[in-house]
Amino acid sequence: MRRAKEIHLVNISFIDMLAGALGAVMILFIIVPKVSFSDLEKIKTLDSLAINKANMDSMLVSLKSVVPEKEYQDLIQSSATLQASIEALKVDVDNVQSALKRKTDQYNNVAKKYDQAMANINSLNTQLKNAPSAAQYNKMAAELKAAKAAKVEKLPSKPAPSNKPIASAPVVSSKKEPDAAAVRDETPGIGDAIFGIDPPLTIMINWEDKSDKVHLYMRQSGTSNWVFYQTKRRRASFGTWDNSLRKLTSKPFEAIVQKDQLVPGTYEIYAQPQTAKAGSVDVTGFIAMKLPDKPIKKYNLSAKKINISKPPYTGSSTETLLGSLTVTADDITWNPN
Repeated sequence: MRRAKEIHLVNISFIDMLAGALGAVMILFIIVPKVSFSDLEKIKTLDSLAINKANMDSMLVSLKSVVPEKEYQDLIQSSATLQASIEALKVDVDNVQSALKRKTDQYNNVAKKYDQAMANINSLNTQLKNAPSAAQYNKMAAELKAAKAAKVEKLPSKPAPSNKPIASAPVVSSKKEPDAAAVRDETPGIGDAIFGIDPPLTIMINWEDKSDKVHLYMRQSGTSNWVFYQTKRRRASFGTWDNSLRKLTSKPFEAIVQKDQLVPGTYEIYAQPQTAKAGSVDVTGFIAMKLPDKPIKKYNLSAKKINISKPPYTGSSTETLLGSLTVTADDITWNPN
């Protein structure tokens, strides 16, 4: 009779152990991430990256008794490499964000300069539209030339000398001093002799010595709103400090203008000498209004000697006040101090 084959329990246990080890290896291949260089680039698009390294180390420690030593060391090395890659990615993301911020700031600066340039272009276009045409300019020049010729023709001829004795008598001049506010200054290059560049309203002061320094101020009456030379105060809704009108005078000057249109209101005009060799400065100037299809209206500012003083916004404004200017939609009125 044939004997039954003997089954050895030890061999079955060994096979069971091998199967368990194989299953553990397969689980490790599934749960351990396999990251390539191409996959690392995708990590940059993640909003946040949180890795609990302590849990990973604990898991690796628990696997040490199951996984062969060589594979365990490979896992440790892979974990360290992955952690280093994560740190490098964080640095790259910070660098990209910093570069993006710099580019954004540069773009904002360029956009601001572009807006300012467009505003200047629009202002120049407005001035060009209001400027007289070449025909109108030639007509005004011809009228001015004819008026000067007419004045020359009306001058009386010089009387012939007489041998008759003339009784001495006090000399009384019949020449009447013209009102400074009504005088039209026809000196070339001054005031309304320049066409096509004057704004609707120009307020200018000037003085003789270039080493002296005098500042022009304009205040909206009844308020604390000022326009003068300081950077933050050069522009307001009712005026703009302007140092570009050098063609209007050869003397040192300061000016405030209303560029696009007249801004109605009542304004106080001040001139404050900051430095002066003689301790005071003789200040003159003019106020001119120029509107389309209307004759230029101009007030000449009478010379006024002003001592060195503090800025008028500090409260010491009595001596530096030149007068009060009233502006309407189509006219100006000057009341000197």
